[in-house]
Amino acid sequence: MIINVHAHIHEGEDVRQRVEYFRAPEIEKICLSGENAAVLKAHEANPDFVIPIASADINAAEPSDIAALRDRGFRGVRFEAPAAPYDDECFFPLYEKLQELCLPAFFHTGHMRGEVKCRTEYMHPICLDTIARYFPQLIIVGSQLGNPWFFEAIAAMMYNKNVYFDLSGGVARGLPLTWFKLMFAFRDVYLLRGGIQHRLLDDSINKDAFRKIVFGTGSPQPEIVIGFYRDLFKGLKIDFGIQGLVFWGNAAAMFGVTGDAPRE
Repeated sequence: MIINVHAHIHEGEDVRQRVEYFRAPEIEKICLSGENAAVLKAHEANPDFVIPIASADINAAEPSDIAALRDRGFRGVRFEAPAAPYDDECFFPLYEKLQELCLPAFFHTGHMRGEVKCRTEYMHPICLDTIARYFPQLIIVGSQLGNPWFFEAIAAMMYNKNVYFDLSGGVARGLPLTWFKLMFAFRDVYLLRGGIQHRLLDDSINKDAFRKIVFGTGSPQPEIVIGFYRDLFKGLKIDFGIQGLVFWGNAAAMFGVTGDAPRE
């Protein structure tokens, strides 16, 4: 079973068709965001499949708007295109309200496709590190592993228990396995046992880093992204228990979803 934490519906799209687009035999639930009215309509028609995630204008929203979104039935809030870095203190009241209401915060990190007027540098994934330190009870999910600032994303999620990232976006699927072996070798020798002083001759990967990854598709069909995740797990020899966290366990904990974890 799989929970997809990153699915979109855009204004003008047919709600039923869009929901069906994201169905796949293994996918049990999707976190749908985009046009808020359409998201709620999709949830009302598919309450056991669609987890509604609100889209909020981070530059204009007030804490009272976050509470209103919760009251409308949204289970989390997604932000993008800030007019200042995500970790600017001007946004702290929003994060404080999200933490108070136990609503996960979803952030687009890194490059945005299309003609969106934005400053990409304001969406550095390391900004989520700051937010996590000031709001340690706030669940934070970043998209596309912070492309192109991948090491920042891995550092943010490895040093903060409340930060997660998905591997959505076309860039990740365009990278060779050798790149992932390099990226997921990231670890801190100060956190290792045995007094290791360096790892220059150790090219093993840090499988524990995958404990902070969640499954997300973005726009592609889910079968394509499921295949990518499974091939990546196989290439990196990721344990089945960790795969279960990525596909199901992490997201299930975020939203209080009960049910059996995937089995081999």
